Amino acid sequence: MSQKNLNKKLDLLFGSLKIKKGDNIIIHSNISGILQFYNKNKETACKLFISYLRKSVGKKGTLIIPTYNYKFTKGKSFDVKSSISEVGFFSNYLIKKNWNKRTLDPVFSHLIYGKVD
Repeated sequence: MSQKNLNKKLDLLFGSLKIKKGDNIIIHSNISGILQFYNKNKETACKLFISYLRKSVGKKGTLIIPTYNYKFTKGKSFDVKSSISEVGFFSNYLIKKNWNKRTLDPVFSHLIYGKVD
């Protein structure tokens, strides 16, 4: 499937969810759904998906993505830049690119894009 056709599918999905510019959303995501329709590598799919999400909420909206790491509860140290997320490839892809947007909670950290009051 082409990126254009995938964008149409994403438009339908987000339209049915009524996500619009200025919205604040938290998204627990798995890119395997995108990979079913867009047969590219995982990083390309992640780049497309985050771009689409950010475009959907616009500059006045906020996008929050969980980057949870449960190793801290087992005595391991937490580093906002290098501690991996245990909730999927998408969040780890984003940490590599934007670790400075990650909150400091050692267990329930999030990446935050957009307007923060």
